[in-house]
Order: sequence, then C-alpha cells, then structure tokens
Amino acid sequence: MNKRKWLVIVLALAMVLTMMPAMALASNEATVSDLDSLEAALQQNAQIKLTANIELTEQLTIPEGVTIDGGGNTISIANDVTWSTSDPTKYLILVSGNDVTIKNVTLDAENNAAGCLQFFKAEGGKIENVTLANAKYHYLPLNVNGSEVTATGYLKVEGTAVDDKDYVINVGCGSSATGNVSSFDISSATLDGVAFIYADKTDLENSSGRISITTPDGYLEIGDPENADVADGLVYSNSIATAQVNDGKGYVKLLAAVNAAQDGDTVTLMNDASGSGIVIDTSRYATKGLTIDFSDNIYTVNEEPLAGSSGTESQCFQLLTGGSVIMKNGTIKADNEHVAMLIQNYCNLTLSGMKLEGNTMTRTDTYALSNNCGNVKIVDTTITAKEGEVAFDVYGGFKSYGDVTVTVSGNSVINGKIEVAREKNKSNDNTNTLNIEGGTLNGDLEVKTTDDGFATEVNISGGTFNKGLSVSKANGIEVEISGGTFTDPNAADTAKDYLADGFKLSANGTVKKESSGGYVQQKTLTFDTNGGSKIDAVTANYGKTIVLSDYTPKRAGYDFAGWYKDKELTEKIEYAILDYDMTVYAKWTANGEPTEDADVETKIVLVINDKTAVVD
Repeated sequence: MNKRKWLVIVLALAMVLTMMPAMALASNEATVSDLDSLEAALQQNAQIKLTANIELTEQLTIPEGVTIDGGGNTISIANDVTWSTSDPTKYLILVSGNDVTIKNVTLDAENNAAGCLQFFKAEGGKIENVTLANAKYHYLPLNVNGSEVTATGYLKVEGTAVDDKDYVINVGCGSSATGNVSSFDISSATLDGVAFIYADKTDLENSSGRISITTPDGYLEIGDPENADVADGLVYSNSIATAQVNDGKGYVKLLAAVNAAQDGDTVTLMNDASGSGIVIDTSRYATKGLTIDFSDNIYTVNEEPLAGSSGTESQCFQLLTGGSVIMKNGTIKADNEHVAMLIQNYCNLTLSGMKLEGNTMTRTDTYALSNNCGNVKIVDTTITAKEGEVAFDVYGGFKSYGDVTVTVSGNSVINGKIEVAREKNKSNDNTNTLNIEGGTLNGDLEVKTTDDGFATEVNISGGTFNKGLSVSKANGIEVEISGGTFTDPNAADTAKDYLADGFKLSANGTVKKESSGGYVQQKTLTFDTNGGSKIDAVTANYGKTIVLSDYTPKRAGYDFAGWYKDKELTEKIEYAILDYDMTVYAKWTANGEPTEDADVETKIVLVINDKTAVVD
C-alpha cells in the first residue's frame, strides 16, 4: 500500500474520531410522539422533545439527567385506566433522579391520578412553563418531597379538585425522605391558580427544619398557618392574607394579626374581610398604642365567638383598659343576630375616618359605640345607629374604671341618639364628659344620670344639631354651650338655658358671641410650621371657622402631611374654630430631596368683618 493510500486512511480515521462526541450527543436526543418511544428514551436518559400528546397507562418515573420539553403538548391518562392512589404511585409523574428538567408541557391528572408531579429526593430539579391540571386532591398538584427544585417562566395550576378546595403546593419532607433538605425557589416564576405554598409541622420536623420557600414579590409569609389548615408550619401566599402587621407577616384572620401586634405596631386590613368578634387587651399597647388601618375596607363580624365579658359576649370589638387604640379609614358592620354593640370601649380610643354601621344589627337595645372609660376622639367619623337606638353613649361612674371623655370633631356625622349618663355608684367620683366641637348630629342628645350629685359635663362649642336636646335636672350635671347651630326649635329652646356667659342664640339657632359697644371679640390662629416656611397668623372674629387646607407651608426635602392640634402630632385637623387663641402644628414626611433653610418672614393678618389688614 502506497503512502498516499495510508494518508487517506489516517485522515478518514481522524475525521471519525473528531465526530464521535457529536454523534454521541445526537444519539442522546430523542423526538417522541408516543408512549413506547417515550419510555425507551427515558431508559437512555435522553433529552426528550415531545411532538404529540402522550397518554399514560401507569406512573411515569423520570431518572437522572433527563429533560422533557413538551413542546406545548399534554401528558395525560389513557382512556379506561384507573390510577392507583397509593404511595408512591399516586402521581402522574415521579421524578426520582437529580438534574431533571420539565418544561413547556401540561400534566393533566384528569381527576384520576391523585397528583400531577412529585420530585422525590431529587436535587437540581427544574420546571419551566408548566401547567398542572386536574389533580384529584387539592394539595397534590405538585409535591417537592425532600428535593431541591427551581421554577421559572410560568407555573400554572388549573382545574377543580374532588374535595372542591383551592389548589396548594406542598414543599415537604415525608417519612421516607426524613433528613433531606427540601427547597422550592419560584422567585423568578409567575405562579397562577395556587392559594398558597406550604410545609406543615411534620415536614419541618422530618427535615430538621431545613425547608426553604423562596417566593416572588407580593407573597407574604402567613403568621397564622392554622387558619389556612396547616399545622404549625410555613405558609406563603399572595392571596389568602386579609391583614398585615407593619410590613411583615400576613394573616388570614384580623384577630390573629391584632394578637400578633406589639406596642407601636400598625395592623393593616388588606381587603374586605369577615370573622369573629375581637377582644383587644390594650394594656399591651400602653406606651405607643396600636393602630388598625382599615385602608377603606370593611370588617364584618359574622362568626362566633363574639367579643365581650364572660356571659355577655355580644360585641364586634371589646377594647379593654390600659392603653391606646387608633381605628382609621374603614367600616365596621355586623352580620350576626346576637351582636348588640359594634364597639364596647374602655381605653383611649381615636376613631378617624371610620364608619360604624350600627344599623346592620338586628336585635333591640343596640349601641354602635359604648364608652365606659378612657379618652375617646371621634374625628371625621360617621356613626349610624339602628332606627330609634343609640349611636354612642358616654357612660361612666364604674368603681373599677377612671374618667370617660368623648370628643366629637371635624366632619363627623352621628345618625342616632347620644346618651350621657352614669352608673349609680356614689362612692366613685370619676367624671364623664362629652365635648362637641364639630360635626352633624342627626339624633337626640340626652343628658341624664342615675347618680345624683356626681360630675357629668357636656361642653358644646360647635356642630349642627338637627334633633332634640334634653338635659336632666339632677345635681352634678353641667352643660355649657358656646357654639354650634340648633335647627330643631325645641332643642334651640333648651340650648338657651345653658349658654355660656357672653353668648346668645341667633334667630337661625346659631350660638354667637355677644358684642359689647360695637366691639367683636377677636381670636388668633398661629401656625407652627416645624421648620417649614412661615405662615402668617390669622386673627378673626370669635367663632370663625378657618379652613386649614388654604394654608400650606413648604419645606425643602419634605412633603407637607397636614396640620395637627397638638405638638405631639397625634390629632390631625382639617379646620379650626376660633373659640380661643390657638396654635396648629405642621407635620412633614421626608422625600429625599435636598434641604435648605426656610423663609422666616413673619406677618400677622387681621380679618375684621370680612376685611383684611396686614401688620408687618
């Protein structure tokens, strides 16, 4: 054989050797259109591409290193096949090997197989653009059992379980996988059709606590898993939480969120919700208080147990003594025939922008709000009583409680009676006081007592009274009226007997300061801008209402957050009634912009009989 032929042979062998890896790779790829070819490809640990739908006759087990690209096709169950629902064969597909990828496929259990997909003691699992359909049981569309799985693209769960519950995903560690780490990372996936992802108490114990669930934005860890029917485990969801404490955990029940809150926390109602009555031991919030922000949502009490003392459980909320609570921006209503009070209060309570719908109660002798102790502020709040019944009371005199003071202000609307009374208990010298500074009262104001000789005070400096006013002649009752408008003639007649010195009732029922020698008393409103640009002080006739939104300071690096009645910035006000010289205080929130010194120019503006003068 000559040299030329040898050279040709050597070159040919070299080409074959060079091509061998590519040929081997090509031989490990399989295009599959039926069950037989799929099973054959799995035995070769192939990279599989489906070109048609596949129907299974028994559970499909996937070994190590396999990729199944469904190409948009469906793997389901053949006709006339009844699936085993016993472990470990209850799933349509079982992944038993490491580094398995399943993508671009629908796995349809047809309510025949108990579940769609399980990863069992498998590391490096991946799912991408997968739909899990019609798992027989709501908790078995996907089970990550002692495995490590990452999802990308979309993961969609659809269909209806035979138990008619919402589908959930279990990241667990069963007894046969005890000691394994289990993790599920869906932070880069879009999840649809799943109520929550969970690991229960047994899962955590079997894995020695080594279970992790990594979720996309918008998911919260649920702080009351028992309310999701999960025993002391991990639960993550973007849909089942109705309340959140600060920016932390979510809670299925508002009651659980309140119980989890600490002094100074804010509980936010995330959507309209319903549940049982709620007892709040406010001594837990004695320093900084508790805020419940209803966020324009409705809380309806329609479940037992109701709140209240033993034997008298008939309230939606019972606020015990010892601390402070703010309820704002929402609605409380009842849908339970046993409810007699929406709120029974013994604490320092502020209602701001609330609606108490007492007209949703169905029994007789109802109170939308009952106050037996504490300092209560009703600001820009609407309280509606059942027809002919009580919107709120001021009812003190109990041995074990202190004073009770209720102040109505802003644009509050009271639809129903107001009762001011005392428990008969002559050994107690605490006071009960009602202050009406503003708002509209569309029910009778009844000042009465069963405790002759002890302090009951009513101070009216504003508001519109469209119904009756009655005052008991018992000793110890003091009523002073220095403002307001009484549109009911009988109420106006009664009001005349309690006008403060120097005040009179005009023909239209409005209380005004009497003038002397043509001089009308002036009062001054001062603006403390707390570092913002100066706002000129306003001096006007006694009783004039100043709309504070007309006065907006500026401060570099901050957004103006409104005017407050007190230095501590706890009581926001929208307008000021000049019954006395007063100061309002600006609140600011930082906006991250550069700061600079504010203008410090000061002026005083006098407003006299609607004429303005500026004093430098």
